[in-house]
Amino acid sequence: MISRVALVWACCALVLSACSGSEQAGKLPPLPSPSSSASPSPSATASSGDAKAVLVALAKQYYEERNRAVRTGDTHALRRMSTSSCDCLNAAKGIESAWRTGSIASTNYYQIQTVAFSDFNSRDIAFVNVTYLLGEETFLDSAGKAIKTYPPNNSPQTSTIEFHLISGKWMVAGVVRN
Repeated sequence: MISRVALVWACCALVLSACSGSEQAGKLPPLPSPSSSASPSPSATASSGDAKAVLVALAKQYYEERNRAVRTGDTHALRRMSTSSCDCLNAAKGIESAWRTGSIASTNYYQIQTVAFSDFNSRDIAFVNVTYLLGEETFLDSAGKAIKTYPPNNSPQTSTIEFHLISGKWMVAGVVRN
């Protein structure tokens, strides 16, 4: 069994590799050699506690990437961690559209409150619930002038992220606001 310390380091490595712009976002780190009697990787055993921890970390990363995309207009990492059929790509398109006509002034739109593993629907489909507050969001024109501001929403919002395991990599396949 992988120790909790190894799991924490693996999750940290996973998040850091995704933040570095690596094409390996969501890819699981290498496990100890078979001689150390390690259990199968979380990608191979979707029901393991290790996979749950990875999925929770990826759910946090998803919202961090959405916040970063809103701040910078760069949706590449958000797109890389999503399946091509994910409805969440509409958010990426909206961010790109806003940045083509101006920009969005929001430093921390999604303010994560809780992230909790929900369920495995099958060996390769899993769900994670995320509760968050919505910060202020201001749309700017190309000259930097505010054209529309949405105030913060301090009522907790909850979404469920659906993950699919594709070629050993957990991908965001859908986000449903509850």
